Amino acid sequence: MARTRDPNDELDLFTQEAADSMDLWRRSQLALVASELDLRKVASLHAYLRLAVSWEGFRSRWHIAAINRDSSAYRAEVESRLRQSLRGGKFAAIEPSVHVAFPRQLSIPAVQRLLDPLGRNISFGDSWTDRAQAELAATYAAKVAALSPADLRLVAACERIRNAVVHRSTSSVDEMNTALLVLDAAVDADLLRTSRVTGSGIAAYLHAQPAAERRVEIWHRRLVGVAGRLRI
Repeated sequence: MARTRDPNDELDLFTQEAADSMDLWRRSQLALVASELDLRKVASLHAYLRLAVSWEGFRSRWHIAAINRDSSAYRAEVESRLRQSLRGGKFAAIEPSVHVAFPRQLSIPAVQRLLDPLGRNISFGDSWTDRAQAELAATYAAKVAALSPADLRLVAACERIRNAVVHRSTSSVDEMNTALLVLDAAVDADLLRTSRVTGSGIAAYLHAQPAAERRVEIWHRRLVGVAGRLRI
C-alpha cells in the first residue's frame, strides 16, 4: 500500500502557522507605538485573516487526508450517490448491473478531484459534521462529531467574520453579527460582541481587550484548541 498522508501532520502544520501568526502580531504590536492605534488595529485584522485562511486550508486538508488514510466510507458514499443518480434517471434499469470499482486506497489527487474537480478548498458551511459522518471513516468522523456546540459555533463565526472582511456586503456583515451573538457565553464570553460590529469596525472588534487577552489572541488560541481535538 502506498504511503498515506497523516491528518495529524496537517494539524501540526496549522498549529505552527497559528503560532507564527501570533509571533508576527506580537512583534508588530511592539514595533508600533501606543499612539499608532489605527495601525495596531490593522495588524490585528491581518493576523486574524492569516488565521482564518490557515484554518480553512487546514480543515480541508485534514478532511482529504482522513479520506486518503481510510477511504472505505468515502468509497461507499460515492458509490451510493452514483447509484442514486442512475436510479433517478433514464438509465435506472441498468443500475443493478453497474459494477463500481475504486482502488482500496484513494490517492490525495484522486480525493481532491472527487471532492472538487477545480482543486478548491472544501466549503463545509454549516454541514461539517454531516459531511464528516458521510465521507470519513468512523475514527475520523467521531472526532468531528465530538466537537462541542461551543466549538462549532466558534468555527461558524470564524467563517462569517472572514466573509465580512472580504465582502463587506450587508448580508455578510449581518451574518457575522448574528454569529457573534450566538457564541457560547460560558466558553467564549470575551468573543461575544457587545454592540453591532460594522464592516469598518471589524479591526476594532478584533483588537479589543475585554480581559487579559485581545480578541485576536483569543481567536488564535481557541481555533488551535479546536484543531487539537481532531488529533488521532
